[in-house]
Amino acid sequence: MLRINSDNVLVVPPFEAAWLTDERFQLHHGNGCVEFEVRGQNDASIIFKSSPGGRRWQHAESLVEAQQGNFGRQYTMIVGSHRNTCFKIERNGQQVLQVKDEPCTTLTARQFQRYWIELKEGVITAGYGLPGTNVWCKWQDPNALAGLKFVGLGAWDSYISFRSIAVHPCIQQDGKMGKAPIKLRHAVDPVPTLAQLLTYLAQHLARVVQCDASSFVALSAAVVEQLLLCPALVCKEKVIFDAVILWYEDDQRGKAESMPDILPLIRFPLMSQFELQQVRAHPIAACLALVKELIEEASAFNKCSTTADASTQEPAAQAGLSLDGKRGLHEASALEGQEQQPAVLRRQRRRDLGQAHELTYLFDGDHEGVCHHLGADCGARQWVNPVLTKRLQVRASSPLCRHTDAKAMVDSKLVRSNAAGPQHSPGKGGTAGGSWWSLDLGPAHRLACNYYTLRHDASVAYLRSWVLQGSEDAEKPHWVDLRRHENDLSITRCGQYASWPVLGHAATLPCRLFRILLTGPNANPIPRQDTVCLSSFEFYGYLHDVDPATRGSCEQTQPNK
Repeated sequence: MLRINSDNVLVVPPFEAAWLTDERFQLHHGNGCVEFEVRGQNDASIIFKSSPGGRRWQHAESLVEAQQGNFGRQYTMIVGSHRNTCFKIERNGQQVLQVKDEPCTTLTARQFQRYWIELKEGVITAGYGLPGTNVWCKWQDPNALAGLKFVGLGAWDSYISFRSIAVHPCIQQDGKMGKAPIKLRHAVDPVPTLAQLLTYLAQHLARVVQCDASSFVALSAAVVEQLLLCPALVCKEKVIFDAVILWYEDDQRGKAESMPDILPLIRFPLMSQFELQQVRAHPIAACLALVKELIEEASAFNKCSTTADASTQEPAAQAGLSLDGKRGLHEASALEGQEQQPAVLRRQRRRDLGQAHELTYLFDGDHEGVCHHLGADCGARQWVNPVLTKRLQVRASSPLCRHTDAKAMVDSKLVRSNAAGPQHSPGKGGTAGGSWWSLDLGPAHRLACNYYTLRHDASVAYLRSWVLQGSEDAEKPHWVDLRRHENDLSITRCGQYASWPVLGHAATLPCRLFRILLTGPNANPIPRQDTVCLSSFEFYGYLHDVDPATRGSCEQTQPNK
């Protein structure tokens, strides 16, 4: 299923293609430059075609046309083709160029890489990094295909993740750059563009405001608006709010008209309740009614985003992701420069570029979460169960035994019976708490969780009411609700996977401990309805290294609580 997850990443499943049907993301008169970031194992495809529809390997509009020999006109560029060994260009399904041994002609599944591909009058130029730089190939079609308009993003036999997708006008205005030798083009350092300067400002906003406030307040309203939309802006929303207010107070009369456009770009739902109270107490809240409205919206969203009332749709789906009969992608937050609904944009977390390792949910059982990541020593070696190596620790509310197996909770194998029962207090003859499973990442790591997956065991005691909780402190856990489920009917089969996003401010909290706590009876028809029956769990988001010197061990730091 084509979808955009909570990280604003377009996930294309095997043998599928997503089509950008919005006019702002189409080629003009058969010319244009596509810029994107991609991550995957092999075969990330960019397709230029006269009409949207079809998969990468379907070169006809329909089966009838294929039987008649009427194949669609298209160029297909494949990064990581031939088992991730080369870059390839196809014309109407026939290979016309293959490039090996050039930088970034292959994919990596561990991090996103930026690429650009330009089509101008039958000439295809490809490179990595910013558009116009690091060219690795150029091919000219002697019989150029006319009428190409639509851009498709495809996958072959594995999931491919795309983000930061943009379609620009052609870079090579006079053709001189295209005629230069590849080695020379590698050596040329382009003059910093406005976009690069804006990116630098976004990456160092707090320091720029502190060191050169006079220059910051002199920025135009249009630049400030683009700054708040820049993907590289990753500082706290309260810092962004303070910077905007500083800019506004320098010349209130001249900037007041721009505030209704700028203030909604601050992601108030990502602020904590304490930060929202600080904003509410700021004098600007009394002057601008819009600030009060945004605060109330943020408070209401954070209140419901952890409950069952929160939509199970992903943020980008709420933004208007729609797939027509030809798999057209009309609106998606993975597209750069897209005008999204402001309310949806405010709920999406900013990326931690360069500050954390991004663990993106792709599909159920994808081996992309924190348990598999740490079990593989952050990708450095083959996976070994991290509970056995003490990189992670799994605890249960009831004593560990044959049918309460901690190490199974981070494994991908289906367990027939794996239940955590109510916690009993010795000598009191009663229970001291509910049933739960917990995960301890150890002292070296914190995860800001934005997605999680549960896999049920082979029993019929399906979960119905529970809460996902997190805590930063392992010695004296202070549990915070990240997402609450009430009568959730997602799990209906033995061994089934189910996954949910974590939204709002809850998705920004770096936690060491995570817990699945039962809050209501499960679906077991027999009287024992107070157990948490799970085969495994997995968590995704932004993984922070707290103290690299302590990595590799997760010793017991607390008794079961």
